[in-house]
Order: sequence, then C-alpha cells, then structure tokens
Amino acid sequence: MVSESVRTQLAAYTNSPVQRLAGADRYETSAVVSASVFSPGVPVAYVAAGVNFPDALSGAAAAGVLGGPVLLTAPDSLSAAVRTELARLKPMKIVVLGGAEMVNDSLLIQLAPYSHGVPENREKDGWFTVAIYPDTQQEVYTATDTRFVDRSKWLVAHQGALDLRFVAHTGDVVNWDTPSHEQYVIARDATRPLDQARIPYQLSIGNHDTYATGPGGSAREPARTYEYQRLTTTFNSFWRSSDYLALSGQFEPGKVDNTYSTFDAEGAHWLILNLELWPRGTVVSWAASVIASHPQYNVVIQTHSFLNGDAQIDGAGHSQPKWEYGDSSPQRVYDLLVAPYANVKVVTSGHTGVAMSRVISTESGNRVAYLLQTLHSNTANPVRLSQFDVVDGTITTQVYAPRDNATWDVKVLSGLTFIRG
Repeated sequence: MVSESVRTQLAAYTNSPVQRLAGADRYETSAVVSASVFSPGVPVAYVAAGVNFPDALSGAAAAGVLGGPVLLTAPDSLSAAVRTELARLKPMKIVVLGGAEMVNDSLLIQLAPYSHGVPENREKDGWFTVAIYPDTQQEVYTATDTRFVDRSKWLVAHQGALDLRFVAHTGDVVNWDTPSHEQYVIARDATRPLDQARIPYQLSIGNHDTYATGPGGSAREPARTYEYQRLTTTFNSFWRSSDYLALSGQFEPGKVDNTYSTFDAEGAHWLILNLELWPRGTVVSWAASVIASHPQYNVVIQTHSFLNGDAQIDGAGHSQPKWEYGDSSPQRVYDLLVAPYANVKVVTSGHTGVAMSRVISTESGNRVAYLLQTLHSNTANPVRLSQFDVVDGTITTQVYAPRDNATWDVKVLSGLTFIRG
C-alpha cells in the first residue's frame, strides 16, 4: 500500500501530476495498470501468482522488452477484472509464470480462450479441447434469449485458441414440444454456428427431447411415458445424421438417437459414443460391439443420465434392464459398457445434479473420468471445457459461462492413460 503522504512527496520528483492506479485488490490493480498502458493486440501477456511476488518480478523485465503486461491471478481462478482486461487486450500469446504450485494447471484452460494467436503446429502440442453443453432447456423459451446461440458463437470465436475438436450435448436440448416447434427452432438455430464453422458435434436426446414430455415440462400422458420416451420424430426432423460431420455409425438408419463419431487428435484416435436415455438392451448390445471393434480408439460415452449429483453412478448397485421410464439402468450401462473395456476413458451425462467431475478405477484397473454438468441456469450459458493432455494423461476441466464469466468445477483429473498411435 502507498499512502497519500508518499504520493505527495513523489510530486517533488516530476513535472507532471502523480497518478494513482488502484483497484479493489491486487488482481484488479494489475488490470488497471495494464489498461492504462497497453492497447489491444499486444504480442504477449504474462500471468503470475498474486500471492507471492518473485515470479511476477522476474517476468516484468521480459514483459517490458516485449511490450506486454504482467497480470496477477489467484492460484486457480481468474478474477473478473483480469478476464475483462484479457478480453480487451486480445494478446497473441499468454505466458504463465511459475510452477503449478503457484498457478494451478486448471487455470490454463481458463486462459486459453483469451489467446488470439493460433498455435503454429497445434497437432503436436499434446492437448486439445472437447466442449460439452449441459441441459439447455431453460434457454429456448423465447427468441430474444440469445444465451444458447451466444455460447455457440463463443466456441466458434475461440476454436483456435482452445484447439476445439468436438462439441457434445448431454441432452434436454429443449424443454417440451409444441405444434409449431418453437423451442426446436431456437435450439436448431443455436447450433448453426457450429455447422458454419465445420465444428463436429452430436447431441444426446434427453427425456424433454421426446414425445414423453408435454407442455409445461410434465409427462404428456403418464400412463404412456415409457412408450413415448422412444418417440423422437420431431428431434430427428431438426437434426439429421448429415449434420454430424464426424459421424461414423448409427444404431437406426435415419435417426440420431444413438450414434458414434470419430476423429484423430494429438496422435490418437477418439470415438464419441452417444446413447439414448436409459438405452434399450439392443442399443447396449450395439454399443458394446462398437467399443469392442475399435480397441485402438479412446472412447467417450455421452448420454443423458448416468451420474447423480455427487458424480456417482445414479442408482449404484441396481443393474436392471428396466429403469424408471426407460430401459438399462446407469449401473447396467457401467457393467456392460464401461467396466469390460479398457478403451473407455470418459463417461459424461446431465439430467440431475450440478457440475461435478472425478476419476474412478474399474475393477480391472482402468481409469475413467466422470463428467457431470446440469446447471439449469436462467441467466448464464455454461459449457464444460475439457482439455485432454494426451502426453500427461490428464483432463483439465471446468464449466464456464461466456455470458458472465462464471465458472464451476475447475479441476485437473489425473492418472488417465490414453491410447496413442
């Protein structure tokens, strides 16, 4: 802290006014200093821990030479002021000063969208990003609510910085259907930026995306919910298999209820397996054949309901062929699709809970990441950003809302082994 008396004394050493630059805390002060000196488009921005000074002090010399600021951060999260300043600066490169004990690796994925330089050889830097939309059913009531499409536009704008390779959606894309399909129109328009940018994606179908859910979000006809749960005609009229650029297979011709997409990234093969809610036994058998026939692919299973709010298997211990108003229970999906296969690396779902993630070990010792995201926000537009590091065997993940810079579940999931080559 610099007192007013010191500021007054400093006036004797300059012919210009002595200006005080200050913020509410050291993080905001670093942003204020940066904003007073640097214009957008700086070649580099340095980020250092604000809880200890040596790293920032060491980086200041390089920053002065290269013409970029030093911004301060807490060990695992960016302050709103620093986010705002980075968004204004549009640096070509961001350099983090200090080790992981000072600036957590989870911060790296928070910083990635603010770097406006595309890596020269992004295929050999060891990492890439998969984005996962949580339930978007609260975002499709009116065309004036642009959160859904804004999220897609944000991903397109930051595709290079994130090295974004795939976008998934874990279901409840809409809340209910109407004769004129207004919610579907809004949702389909919200995914068009991905189409236009040629970013591969696929959507899971949640209970609200079927004929089972009527106006208001309740059961259309409770006695027929099981039957109606598999009626997805409207959904399939808005998204077709031709919209899924990386599509490699589907359970039923002409339907996107159960699909799988493949792509290559960082010297490894990847398969995103999309399953209907509480899948039918025939779907599980098909899915098992897909996993078994792709032993060199790292498999991500994407479905609407698998985890509960604690990122545990929903209904753990109950391996049943009929579950609630669907078929295979989450435990049965685990027993038949996750536990037997060493190439299954991630399971992601929505439907219940909030944002949670963790790594489990199967009975055979395979390490699998569980990713849950179900925020049902009325104000934000959250998306899970997961940075896969193929070399280190980690997934740096967080749920981030571009609308208000809010974050949830910022973690580094470690101990994973990805199949390479």
